Amino acid sequence: MTNLIQFKYFMRLFEISVLFIVFISCKKETSYRMQILIKNDTDSKQEVQLFPKTNFLMDKRTNLYMYSDLGNGDYGNTNFDIKQDESNNIFMTTDINQEPYDLALKLFDSIYIIPSNEDKTIMKFYPDTVIGYTKNLYDKNSEWFYENKKYNERTNFKNNPIESYDYNFIISTEKY
Repeated sequence: MTNLIQFKYFMRLFEISVLFIVFISCKKETSYRMQILIKNDTDSKQEVQLFPKTNFLMDKRTNLYMYSDLGNGDYGNTNFDIKQDESNNIFMTTDINQEPYDLALKLFDSIYIIPSNEDKTIMKFYPDTVIGYTKNLYDKNSEWFYENKKYNERTNFKNNPIESYDYNFIISTEKY
């Protein structure tokens, strides 16, 4: 009889321990990140060509670059299209204590935006100059539009709350 009581006591203690571990593992700790994005606020699709610095290239023979420092081995294409009224993330970082133009300067040698309208000029952004557009995304006085987003990334066992500091560089027909 004593063994049965001890077994029941052990099982109850085991159940409580498992519940405690599950409860502890469900603790929601917010992760913070910063994203820089290019937003197409024109009336047509835009092609983007990124020229990342060498240390962000996956391989010189491919058109892939590291678009995140989150440690996930995330790579993106250096050439992509942005549809009308859409944004595309060009880099995501956990270092939220920086300016978007400084981050762009650290990551890219230049960025080209090619309008699908043949009558429009190709926009070329370099750290010291811009061609075909009125604002330079590398410039301290450039117009990056800030947006704070909160959401959850789900895993198998829990939600991971994220607070994202998003900076959009908007390509607009008014600034061609």
